[in-house]
Amino acid sequence: MGTASAGISESSCRARRQLQPICQAGRRSLSSWKPIAPHYKPLPEDEGEIGWALTREQMHRLVRTASTNPKWLVAYYAQSLAANTGLRGGEIKKLQLRSLDLEKRRITVFPRSTKTNAGARTVELNQAATEAAVKLYERACLLGARDPEHYLLPADLSRHTKVGDPLKGQMGFDPARHQNSWSTAWNNLRKAAGPEFAGLRFHDLRHSFITWMAEAGVPLPVTQPMVGHMSAAVTRRYTHISNTAARRAVEVLDQPSTRGEIRGGEQPPTVM
Repeated sequence: MGTASAGISESSCRARRQLQPICQAGRRSLSSWKPIAPHYKPLPEDEGEIGWALTREQMHRLVRTASTNPKWLVAYYAQSLAANTGLRGGEIKKLQLRSLDLEKRRITVFPRSTKTNAGARTVELNQAATEAAVKLYERACLLGARDPEHYLLPADLSRHTKVGDPLKGQMGFDPARHQNSWSTAWNNLRKAAGPEFAGLRFHDLRHSFITWMAEAGVPLPVTQPMVGHMSAAVTRRYTHISNTAARRAVEVLDQPSTRGEIRGGEQPPTVM
């Protein structure tokens, strides 16, 4: 953005990503980690950091790649939800069965599954997002999810292998707990899709959705309630994109083929 505050924000985001592996290694080595593990909560992603918006062609390529490997099933449908709704990765992981209304094609994000303390919000689903939600719902049911409070992405207990994890050594899926990560599948998917996706974060799919909406001329007041909180910097960026799209739309009226139609075929009088 060119401002000092933006520079600080970007630097802090980079530092957090660089320090994350060190923090994880530290937690594994600390014998005292187990008592405090249930109370640990990672810092949320900085909404002030401007993300990478994919082109439609890039998104199609990512989807095609994701569909080629059954091990990427969750990442495949999760990325479809994020790119077509603007949902954050953390929100998708914490969706419960009660959040889905497949008949009306909408998802309700309740406060407990949001990153901020904002109230519940309703997210409408297009065809692609509806298909992804249905597939994940069917998978959850096969894995034992029945109650409204059960999670759309049940936790795979076999993946809990860290020292001090109370779930270590267990097998199967627990629908009362949600999946914590799809980083392995996501990283493998990015590599398979090609080197241009090397720096793509899952969170960038949210930015792609907001960008596509703005480029399509959808007013920001329509998009913002769907995606939830956006920082002032992010809001300014997408307002600019939306305004640019609106400008291109009205400039269509300046084309010679439309001027006569709009004016009823009459030319304006000559000013002497």
